[in-house]
Amino acid sequence: HTAEHPGVHNVYCTFAMGITSQSRITTPESLVFPVNYMREIPELRKLLKEVERVVQPVLGDTRIRVATRKGTSIGNRVIRNSAIGKAPVRSLDQETQKCASSGCKCCKHMGRSGDIFNINRSEIAVPNGYNCKTADCIYVAQCTLCSSLRSEGILLEDTYIGQTSQNFHKRVNGHRACFNAVDYKKSALSLHAMENHLDHFDIGIYKMAVLKGVNPRRLNREEFRFIEKFQTNSFGLNRCKVER
Repeated sequence: HTAEHPGVHNVYCTFAMGITSQSRITTPESLVFPVNYMREIPELRKLLKEVERVVQPVLGDTRIRVATRKGTSIGNRVIRNSAIGKAPVRSLDQETQKCASSGCKCCKHMGRSGDIFNINRSEIAVPNGYNCKTADCIYVAQCTLCSSLRSEGILLEDTYIGQTSQNFHKRVNGHRACFNAVDYKKSALSLHAMENHLDHFDIGIYKMAVLKGVNPRRLNREEFRFIEKFQTNSFGLNRCKVER
């Protein structure tokens, strides 16, 4: 019978050798033999039913079972989407939030770890462990032209707080794409630059940082919390009416 199924024959031989080996797992009512998955497993089980009747006079009322070993599933191999963005993404330069990737246009905007953003008389430090490749995060963008006047006692609306489920550099690219005469109303950053800094109408006037990595389901809540804390919806660029 096993000659018709070479695979079954090989497993059966291993099984037969295992009866006297220490590899078998015993319980008061069964003998369990773990085997790797194979297409011939159903045939092997039928064969063992016949063997069970033969060995019962020796083993007593004992059932012989085959347990298929669980292989590695794709779920064990693939990083699940919900995990992306939770753990901080380390920069090559740990003192900055620059990813240092060749050709990255976002790096020049990123603050250094420990830098202080002064937002409506409140302060927040740039955290370590995030960079422009971080996804699922809360971020800040501050107009350096406006913030430079603070030392002279002049307070201007200069800060925007936002969220993104994308890699941060892709979100910045979305803002950058609005720096033109047609689309400037679609981003608070370009709208502010057009209305206040026409001679410097470029995203380069903004300093940026990732403030916090967030579970994707909590992005809206965390964005609202940061905006309320720093009041950028009352005095800041979150007040801008952008086109959708």
